[in-house]
Formats: sequence, C-alpha cells, structure tokens
Amino acid sequence: MISVMGATRRGRSFLGVIGYRAAAVIDWLCGIGVPRLARECVVGNVASATVARTPGSTYTGEAPTALGFRAGSNPASWHGTLASRDDRAAKAGWPL
Repeated sequence: MISVMGATRRGRSFLGVIGYRAAAVIDWLCGIGVPRLARECVVGNVASATVARTPGSTYTGEAPTALGFRAGSNPASWHGTLASRDDRAAKAGWPL
C-alpha cells in the first residue's frame, strides 16, 4: 500500500496537495504497468473519499478495510478501483 497522506497530516486542509500527489502516484503506477489500483477509506472520511473519487476511481461498495488498524480492528470502509485504462474523470457513486 502506498499512502499519500501520513497520520500527522490528517484532519488538515491539504486536499489540493494530496489530490496532486495522488494523481502523480496513479500516473506513475499505471506507467510501470500496474493494471488496477484499489482504493479504500474509512466510512465517513469524506476528505479521503474525495481524493479517491477525483482521479476517476469507481466506487465498489462498503466492506471492512483490507488493512488492519493499529488496534487490530478492520473498520467499515468505502472501496473503489481504478484500472490503468480508465479515464481520470471524477465518477459519481461515492457516498459523499
């Protein structure tokens, strides 16, 4: 997993910077041949969902996070995917 925003920055208004960084990481991963990217953010984290939606990720539903949190929990998360061939237009469907 690649995180474009560390825990020390959460809750601050960095969406413009994070969106730019996320787009750069997505372009790089697609450029080296990664065929599909998975996105997830904890339910209710609208800022992260906005960053996930903006570069064209398709919302695929709500399920426990695939990554365990420090306390060992797997909270409900919003999931999405982005194929390298997908257009980068923001897609409807994210629960924003």
